[in-house]
Amino acid sequence: MNTQTKIFLKKKFKEYYTRHRIPAPAEVEKREFGTGTLERKIAVRHKSFESVNELNNYLKREAPYFISYSAAYYEFPQNQPMDTKNWLGADLVFDVDIDMEFLNYNGMGAAKQETQKLIDFLTNDFSFSLSELNINFSGSKGYHIHLSNPVVLELGRSERREIVDYVTAKGLNLTRESSWKKRIENEVLNFIENSDVSGFQEIEGIGEKTAKRLFDKKEDITGQIKRKGIGHVEGFLGFREKLVKSITDKMKVSFTGDTDESVTADTSKLIRLPGTLHGGTGLIAKRVNDFEKFDPLKDALAFGDEEIKVKIDDEIKSKIKFEMNGQCLDAGGKYATVPMYAGIYLMLKGVCDILE
Repeated sequence: MNTQTKIFLKKKFKEYYTRHRIPAPAEVEKREFGTGTLERKIAVRHKSFESVNELNNYLKREAPYFISYSAAYYEFPQNQPMDTKNWLGADLVFDVDIDMEFLNYNGMGAAKQETQKLIDFLTNDFSFSLSELNINFSGSKGYHIHLSNPVVLELGRSERREIVDYVTAKGLNLTRESSWKKRIENEVLNFIENSDVSGFQEIEGIGEKTAKRLFDKKEDITGQIKRKGIGHVEGFLGFREKLVKSITDKMKVSFTGDTDESVTADTSKLIRLPGTLHGGTGLIAKRVNDFEKFDPLKDALAFGDEEIKVKIDDEIKSKIKFEMNGQCLDAGGKYATVPMYAGIYLMLKGVCDILE
């Protein structure tokens, strides 16, 4: 990224924060903040703000590429080292991302699907109301869910880790976890009752011969499950285990590795501040009110569609293909005219520079 591009991007970020007043998180004076550069998402932390006005004045003045705040509440959020802050509790936070080189609707759809699974677990298995969940687009590849119910504030790392293990089916015990057992039994019955021979063959490790036998014995299998439960299907060696694994894999929440799972367990984690810009995409880390209808690649655009000219990196231009604002975009030739939001995205990705 050349100097001209850096100047252009900083100007655009400043314009955004000049035009928008960013809401502060609850009890802002008890939160720790961290800010980032183009090179590091969190380059400086242990910052604090006494009010929403102080926060917004800072954003207008500095226009950081990233700004995050603590899920935790502290008596002295600006103190360091960490053990001098006096931890008072922490929101329960989840981070659901999907790996993708460039933003696209398939990837964002997968992120939405995993997030919806998590919402279902929190509302059905943990009995939180939907109104208690703050759902935010991360500004990049997925969603954050914040829960501030008083019952979660004092949970320690181990208890938070147990919640992650539950929704990801890690160490799942069907004799102990009745909610999971009920979910799986319902899905197993639905699958068996509505499957033909080809449906049974979709289960990993089930061949055509076994699939035909299972199809012929559908009533026997479903009857056993209804009478005795999923743990007592007799006469079909290995089938129960394979089917349960297949269904569990579809029902569990899939995080992007240990990094995203650790967000929930980390009681001092900093998470993206809703309403602010993501320094890797130029999109808004936006609060979502209607999750079903929300289109992150359209509804979270921070910049307009006025055209700008950019110079594309020769080595990567053939690989650049992404989707925004309902359309598929690519880099084209060495020089391209693109909408402002797309140009800023590509600049932040480090694959083009501004031409003025």
